[in-house]
Amino acid sequence: MTGEDPCLIEVNMKGKRSRFDLETKHEEANIIFIHQVLHCAEQARQIAVMSDDTDVFVLLLHHYQMAEMQMPMTMESHSKERATLDIKATLA
Repeated sequence: MTGEDPCLIEVNMKGKRSRFDLETKHEEANIIFIHQVLHCAEQARQIAVMSDDTDVFVLLLHHYQMAEMQMPMTMESHSKERATLDIKATLA
């Protein structure tokens, strides 16, 4: 997700396309993660973030609150042994 080109390429069954709406100059993966979550939140009814990173959790809490989001949002681990965190409930 990082490299010389700040624009991500979406690849799906229909082919490839540049995603200028997700373009970022940040190299830190956590910031890119949050940037994409905020973009998705504009159209989504619910968001599930897959991450085990505490930094991502803290950033999600902060930006969820700052953007005054109300939608359900969870942070899930790749490991099934770990709990799913409810971002909205954590801030309640």
